Amino acid sequence: MNCNLHTFLSSLTSDNLVKKDFLISYEGQDFKTMSEGKQAFVLLLIKLQFGDKDCPLLIDQPEDNLDNRSIVSDLVDYIKKEKLKRQIFIVTHNANIVVGAYSENVIVANEHDENAPNPEEVQFYYKNGGLEDIDIKTEVCEILEGGQGAFKFRVNRYNFKS
Repeated sequence: MNCNLHTFLSSLTSDNLVKKDFLISYEGQDFKTMSEGKQAFVLLLIKLQFGDKDCPLLIDQPEDNLDNRSIVSDLVDYIKKEKLKRQIFIVTHNANIVVGAYSENVIVANEHDENAPNPEEVQFYYKNGGLEDIDIKTEVCEILEGGQGAFKFRVNRYNFKS
């Protein structure tokens, strides 16, 4: 057989000669026994740990299939640590991520309809800023919490004592 060294070495590691298996576990739990949400979270951790740290990262709805306890205790904590090393863009519908991860810049997207009209009735309207901005805070509360009334209702309903 007449081939260069690269071709020869590649043929040795082709799928039909060498089989690679990886055992993945997180906090003592085997990857195969995890829920889909936890599996997605663990894969995100792997991506963040071994991915290119010089590149921004775009994450689309990391909260999917995760309960809010996992979001707050695992995902948000990890995002807060990782954002110190790289720029992270997150598309989310979860207030725990936006508020809990101390988002520096929130982009609110609103699709025009009867209940949420946009200026000049444009199809989509975007505004951005930090949670310190009262307009952004109001929009985040409205969209992610259901509004101040819904948020206050939950606070009163839980009736936690300090």
